[in-house]
Amino acid sequence: MLQVAAGLVTVADWLASDDEFSERAAKSPSQEEEVAAHLAAAGWDRNPIARGLGFEDLFAGDDVSSPRPMQQAFFEAVAGPGAYVLEGPTGHGKTEAALWAAYRLMEAGHNYGLFFALPTRMTSDRIHERVARFVQRAFGVDAGARLVHGQAWLKEFRKGGVELRPGGCWFAPRRRSILYPFGVGTIDQALMAVLPVRHAWVRWFALAGKVVVLDEVHSYDLYTGVLIDKLIEVLKAIGCTVLILSATLTKARRVQLLSKGMRHAEGDDPGGRPVPYASETSYPLISAEVGSGAMSIPLEPVEPKTVKLRWTSEDRGTVAQEVADRLAAGQSVLWIANTVEDAVGCCGALRSACREGDRVGLLHSRFPAWRREALETEWLRLLGKEAREAPAALVSTQIAEQSVDVDADFLVTSIAPVDMLVQRIGRLWRHARPGRPCAGPETLIACPEWQELSDAMSFRKALGGTAKVYAPYVLWRTLRVLDGRASIRLPEEVRNLLESTYSEACTDEPAWVAEMRASLADERKKLGARALGLATLSLPAMDDDESSCPTRDSSIPMAHVLLVRSVDCPGSQATVVLSDGQELTADPSVRDFAVAKALHRNLVRLPAYLFNEAPTPLWLQRHVWGAKVLQIGGDGRLKLDGNAIGYEYTDDLGVHRSPERDRPGSVDSDRESEDWRDESDW
Repeated sequence: MLQVAAGLVTVADWLASDDEFSERAAKSPSQEEEVAAHLAAAGWDRNPIARGLGFEDLFAGDDVSSPRPMQQAFFEAVAGPGAYVLEGPTGHGKTEAALWAAYRLMEAGHNYGLFFALPTRMTSDRIHERVARFVQRAFGVDAGARLVHGQAWLKEFRKGGVELRPGGCWFAPRRRSILYPFGVGTIDQALMAVLPVRHAWVRWFALAGKVVVLDEVHSYDLYTGVLIDKLIEVLKAIGCTVLILSATLTKARRVQLLSKGMRHAEGDDPGGRPVPYASETSYPLISAEVGSGAMSIPLEPVEPKTVKLRWTSEDRGTVAQEVADRLAAGQSVLWIANTVEDAVGCCGALRSACREGDRVGLLHSRFPAWRREALETEWLRLLGKEAREAPAALVSTQIAEQSVDVDADFLVTSIAPVDMLVQRIGRLWRHARPGRPCAGPETLIACPEWQELSDAMSFRKALGGTAKVYAPYVLWRTLRVLDGRASIRLPEEVRNLLESTYSEACTDEPAWVAEMRASLADERKKLGARALGLATLSLPAMDDDESSCPTRDSSIPMAHVLLVRSVDCPGSQATVVLSDGQELTADPSVRDFAVAKALHRNLVRLPAYLFNEAPTPLWLQRHVWGAKVLQIGGDGRLKLDGNAIGYEYTDDLGVHRSPERDRPGSVDSDRESEDWRDESDW
């Protein structure tokens, strides 16, 4: 296609414009040999695929021994280019199924290269390790996979000025990373191919002919979903095979994902109807559009587990006491809240209720990177697949909801849409573990008394901050579907729960609920139109950087904030002590990789309106453009130019509101902060 060719020409120009190549080419007697040598030096040489590898060869040592029936069925179904959807329960190896299928496609010569796209940086970072091992086994130890997202450079390794990541330093600039044959990153990097940004065609060229895996596709809102539909249409047109993974898709969404850009059946005129799509309702399920046909393959049912449900409208102190009692009984607990501030409050209540020495932790997106990485590593160890040292309780926001391999004996969760609840319950009894200190998996759902409410305002008020995170109408439908349920069987009931909540008409809705439905439909229509409008613009109206490429919808503009313990800036240079205790000197006249990395590892994101157009200090502009600086006082209060802003920071709670601060109507959710929206990749 023209766009791919334009991307090729752009990349060729970048390579040919390299000063080193120009000097060497002028002296070389054989320009062809020099071009080949230059491409190899830049990291463009590609190892041949190792043929004849089996599942065990590709994933040995990754806690798998032989393929599960679902993985085997997907491998056999993905026989050639097309678009495939794999719906299956959490924790049953969809990642390995996709990688194994990608190996088959690349071994057969249908595709070369892989891009694995996920919702957030955290999920990208975790999956990257697994994909890198797979690539090394399939293409050799010097192949590997690059991490592709706005903060990937923080994980770069350099020694003596030499780039040690796969492909070398040529692929280091942000718009070049996706060109490497094997990448793992946020879906934002691929979505920029369908938005009117500079170098969008370079992304077409980068993705052309690859296997593109879209994981956790259920997690995106309508705005991003429209862009994903457009992306799939483009990917199929440029020779990609698209593998779509999800645990909780509705039938309607599955049809949307596969029907965009479908070819018409032979004999149909261009205005004819598209190829019929099979509407299987079984679960797990493989669905595909291959060539001009479509198919659905029902899979062998997974052994169900019955999860006990309990409901509570009690305050967090009462819930915390039950969690403390379960810790004392040897159970490990995961408690998921919908907003950062609610998570901080729940963690505080739990620590007050627990005995001295009990392990209680908190995880959300408003920890600086250095602290969050340590917390993630610690809690993946304490609640991971391996045997635990002792019972522990983790309070988290939605970041523990997906693509995180934690395993709890007991789950507490705030009310959320049914698909999110299913994802959360997927962290419960995730692995076979003998001798669990409880009779069976159990979930306690915290939600308000809602049955007697008679208007939308009262319902929203009862939901609190959750109403700003999830659509109240969807929450009402979820409560209606689960009302009176003392247990659910998963994954057996997944399909019915999803369709009952999102698809089936509710004929006896009160008038005020119908009004919420109509309002939500209108909002979604506007979101979809805005996304489609952007995706159909032909001129590059935006730069392809974090601040100007709206791959996600966000109602709350956010700002980068540097956390420091002290600043000494007598002139243009500044000596700062960062939140991690590191002392460094920032010089605006010098760009220093180590200084920039240290500064970025001490950033968080907060609502931009807190800063009232406060300027970025000169000493910081060279390394973190547009960031604000907050100093951590001796009492933990965060101050801007000496004035408290109503937030505090501690290493165990992250950035949170000061206790006396009350801002009715505000919300601090990981769905509207950097981890969920991944706004660093805008």
